[in-house]
Amino acid sequence: MAFQEALAQYRAAQNGAAMAKFSDWGVLRFSGPERAKFLQGLMTSDVLALGPGQSGWSCLLTAKGRIRAHVLLISREEEILALGPASALDNMAADFSRVIMLSQTKMSRAADLAAPVLLLGPRARAAQAGAVVAPDERFAPPGAWILSPANAADTVFAAMEAAGGLARLGPEAFEMLRLESGVPAFGPELGEETFPQEALLDGCVSLTKGCYLGQEIMSRLSRRGHVNRLLVRLKISGAKAAPAGAKIFLNGRESGFITSAAWSPRADAVLALAFARREDAAAGAKLELSGGIAAEVV
Repeated sequence: MAFQEALAQYRAAQNGAAMAKFSDWGVLRFSGPERAKFLQGLMTSDVLALGPGQSGWSCLLTAKGRIRAHVLLISREEEILALGPASALDNMAADFSRVIMLSQTKMSRAADLAAPVLLLGPRARAAQAGAVVAPDERFAPPGAWILSPANAADTVFAAMEAAGGLARLGPEAFEMLRLESGVPAFGPELGEETFPQEALLDGCVSLTKGCYLGQEIMSRLSRRGHVNRLLVRLKISGAKAAPAGAKIFLNGRESGFITSAAWSPRADAVLALAFARREDAAAGAKLELSGGIAAEVV
């Protein structure tokens, strides 16, 4: 029964409209006249290029170029919002608290905003009075993040459901959509063991702006031309599940490991995200799991 419910939710997102509530996500608010300059010197993207109403994904790195946070930065007239998982925001707050006193910037938790909601589906209507809307082109079909005032969120989404037949996505249905779109998640794919380029986050990294934490490593990787492993999407045949951490092989040689997996209605098979050796990551590459279970890069 649970799978059938997830399948109905998945179909609503593919053909109609659906929403996923992220209770374990939050928002950091940056205000003050130097907010963009402050973030420009710490985040990987070109924050100064974001005009009011624009948004973009960005990373906070360690000094060794690994991912401490991956968040969506949303620029507004008087503030910049950072939307992301609570653990990523905790890392940002801890790192920034050591240096923010040197800037005319204030950082605070946006307690006045409700838990973020992601709208998905070709019939989703994102425009809502009093809400912050930021597109997310990583999904197919594309989605939009909605940040509503905490005291009005229930009213806003009840109206959206009534007007558009909006389905609520559970974790299982959302995971199907995420893996079909190849979207990496903070934790399973992104963390302090991962370079942005390994997770195909090159678009989050500016190589032309000034210095920021981890910038020297990003430049070095660019000059070298490649990283040693890449995030791939695998279609796994002959298995009903693939556990995170399961090793993948090419001709008996270990190539990498699975990070996330779920059944895909579109592929009619298990889809997984995995890190594989760069030379094994081309579309169509034939890998396998233990026991000879076939896994193809798609």
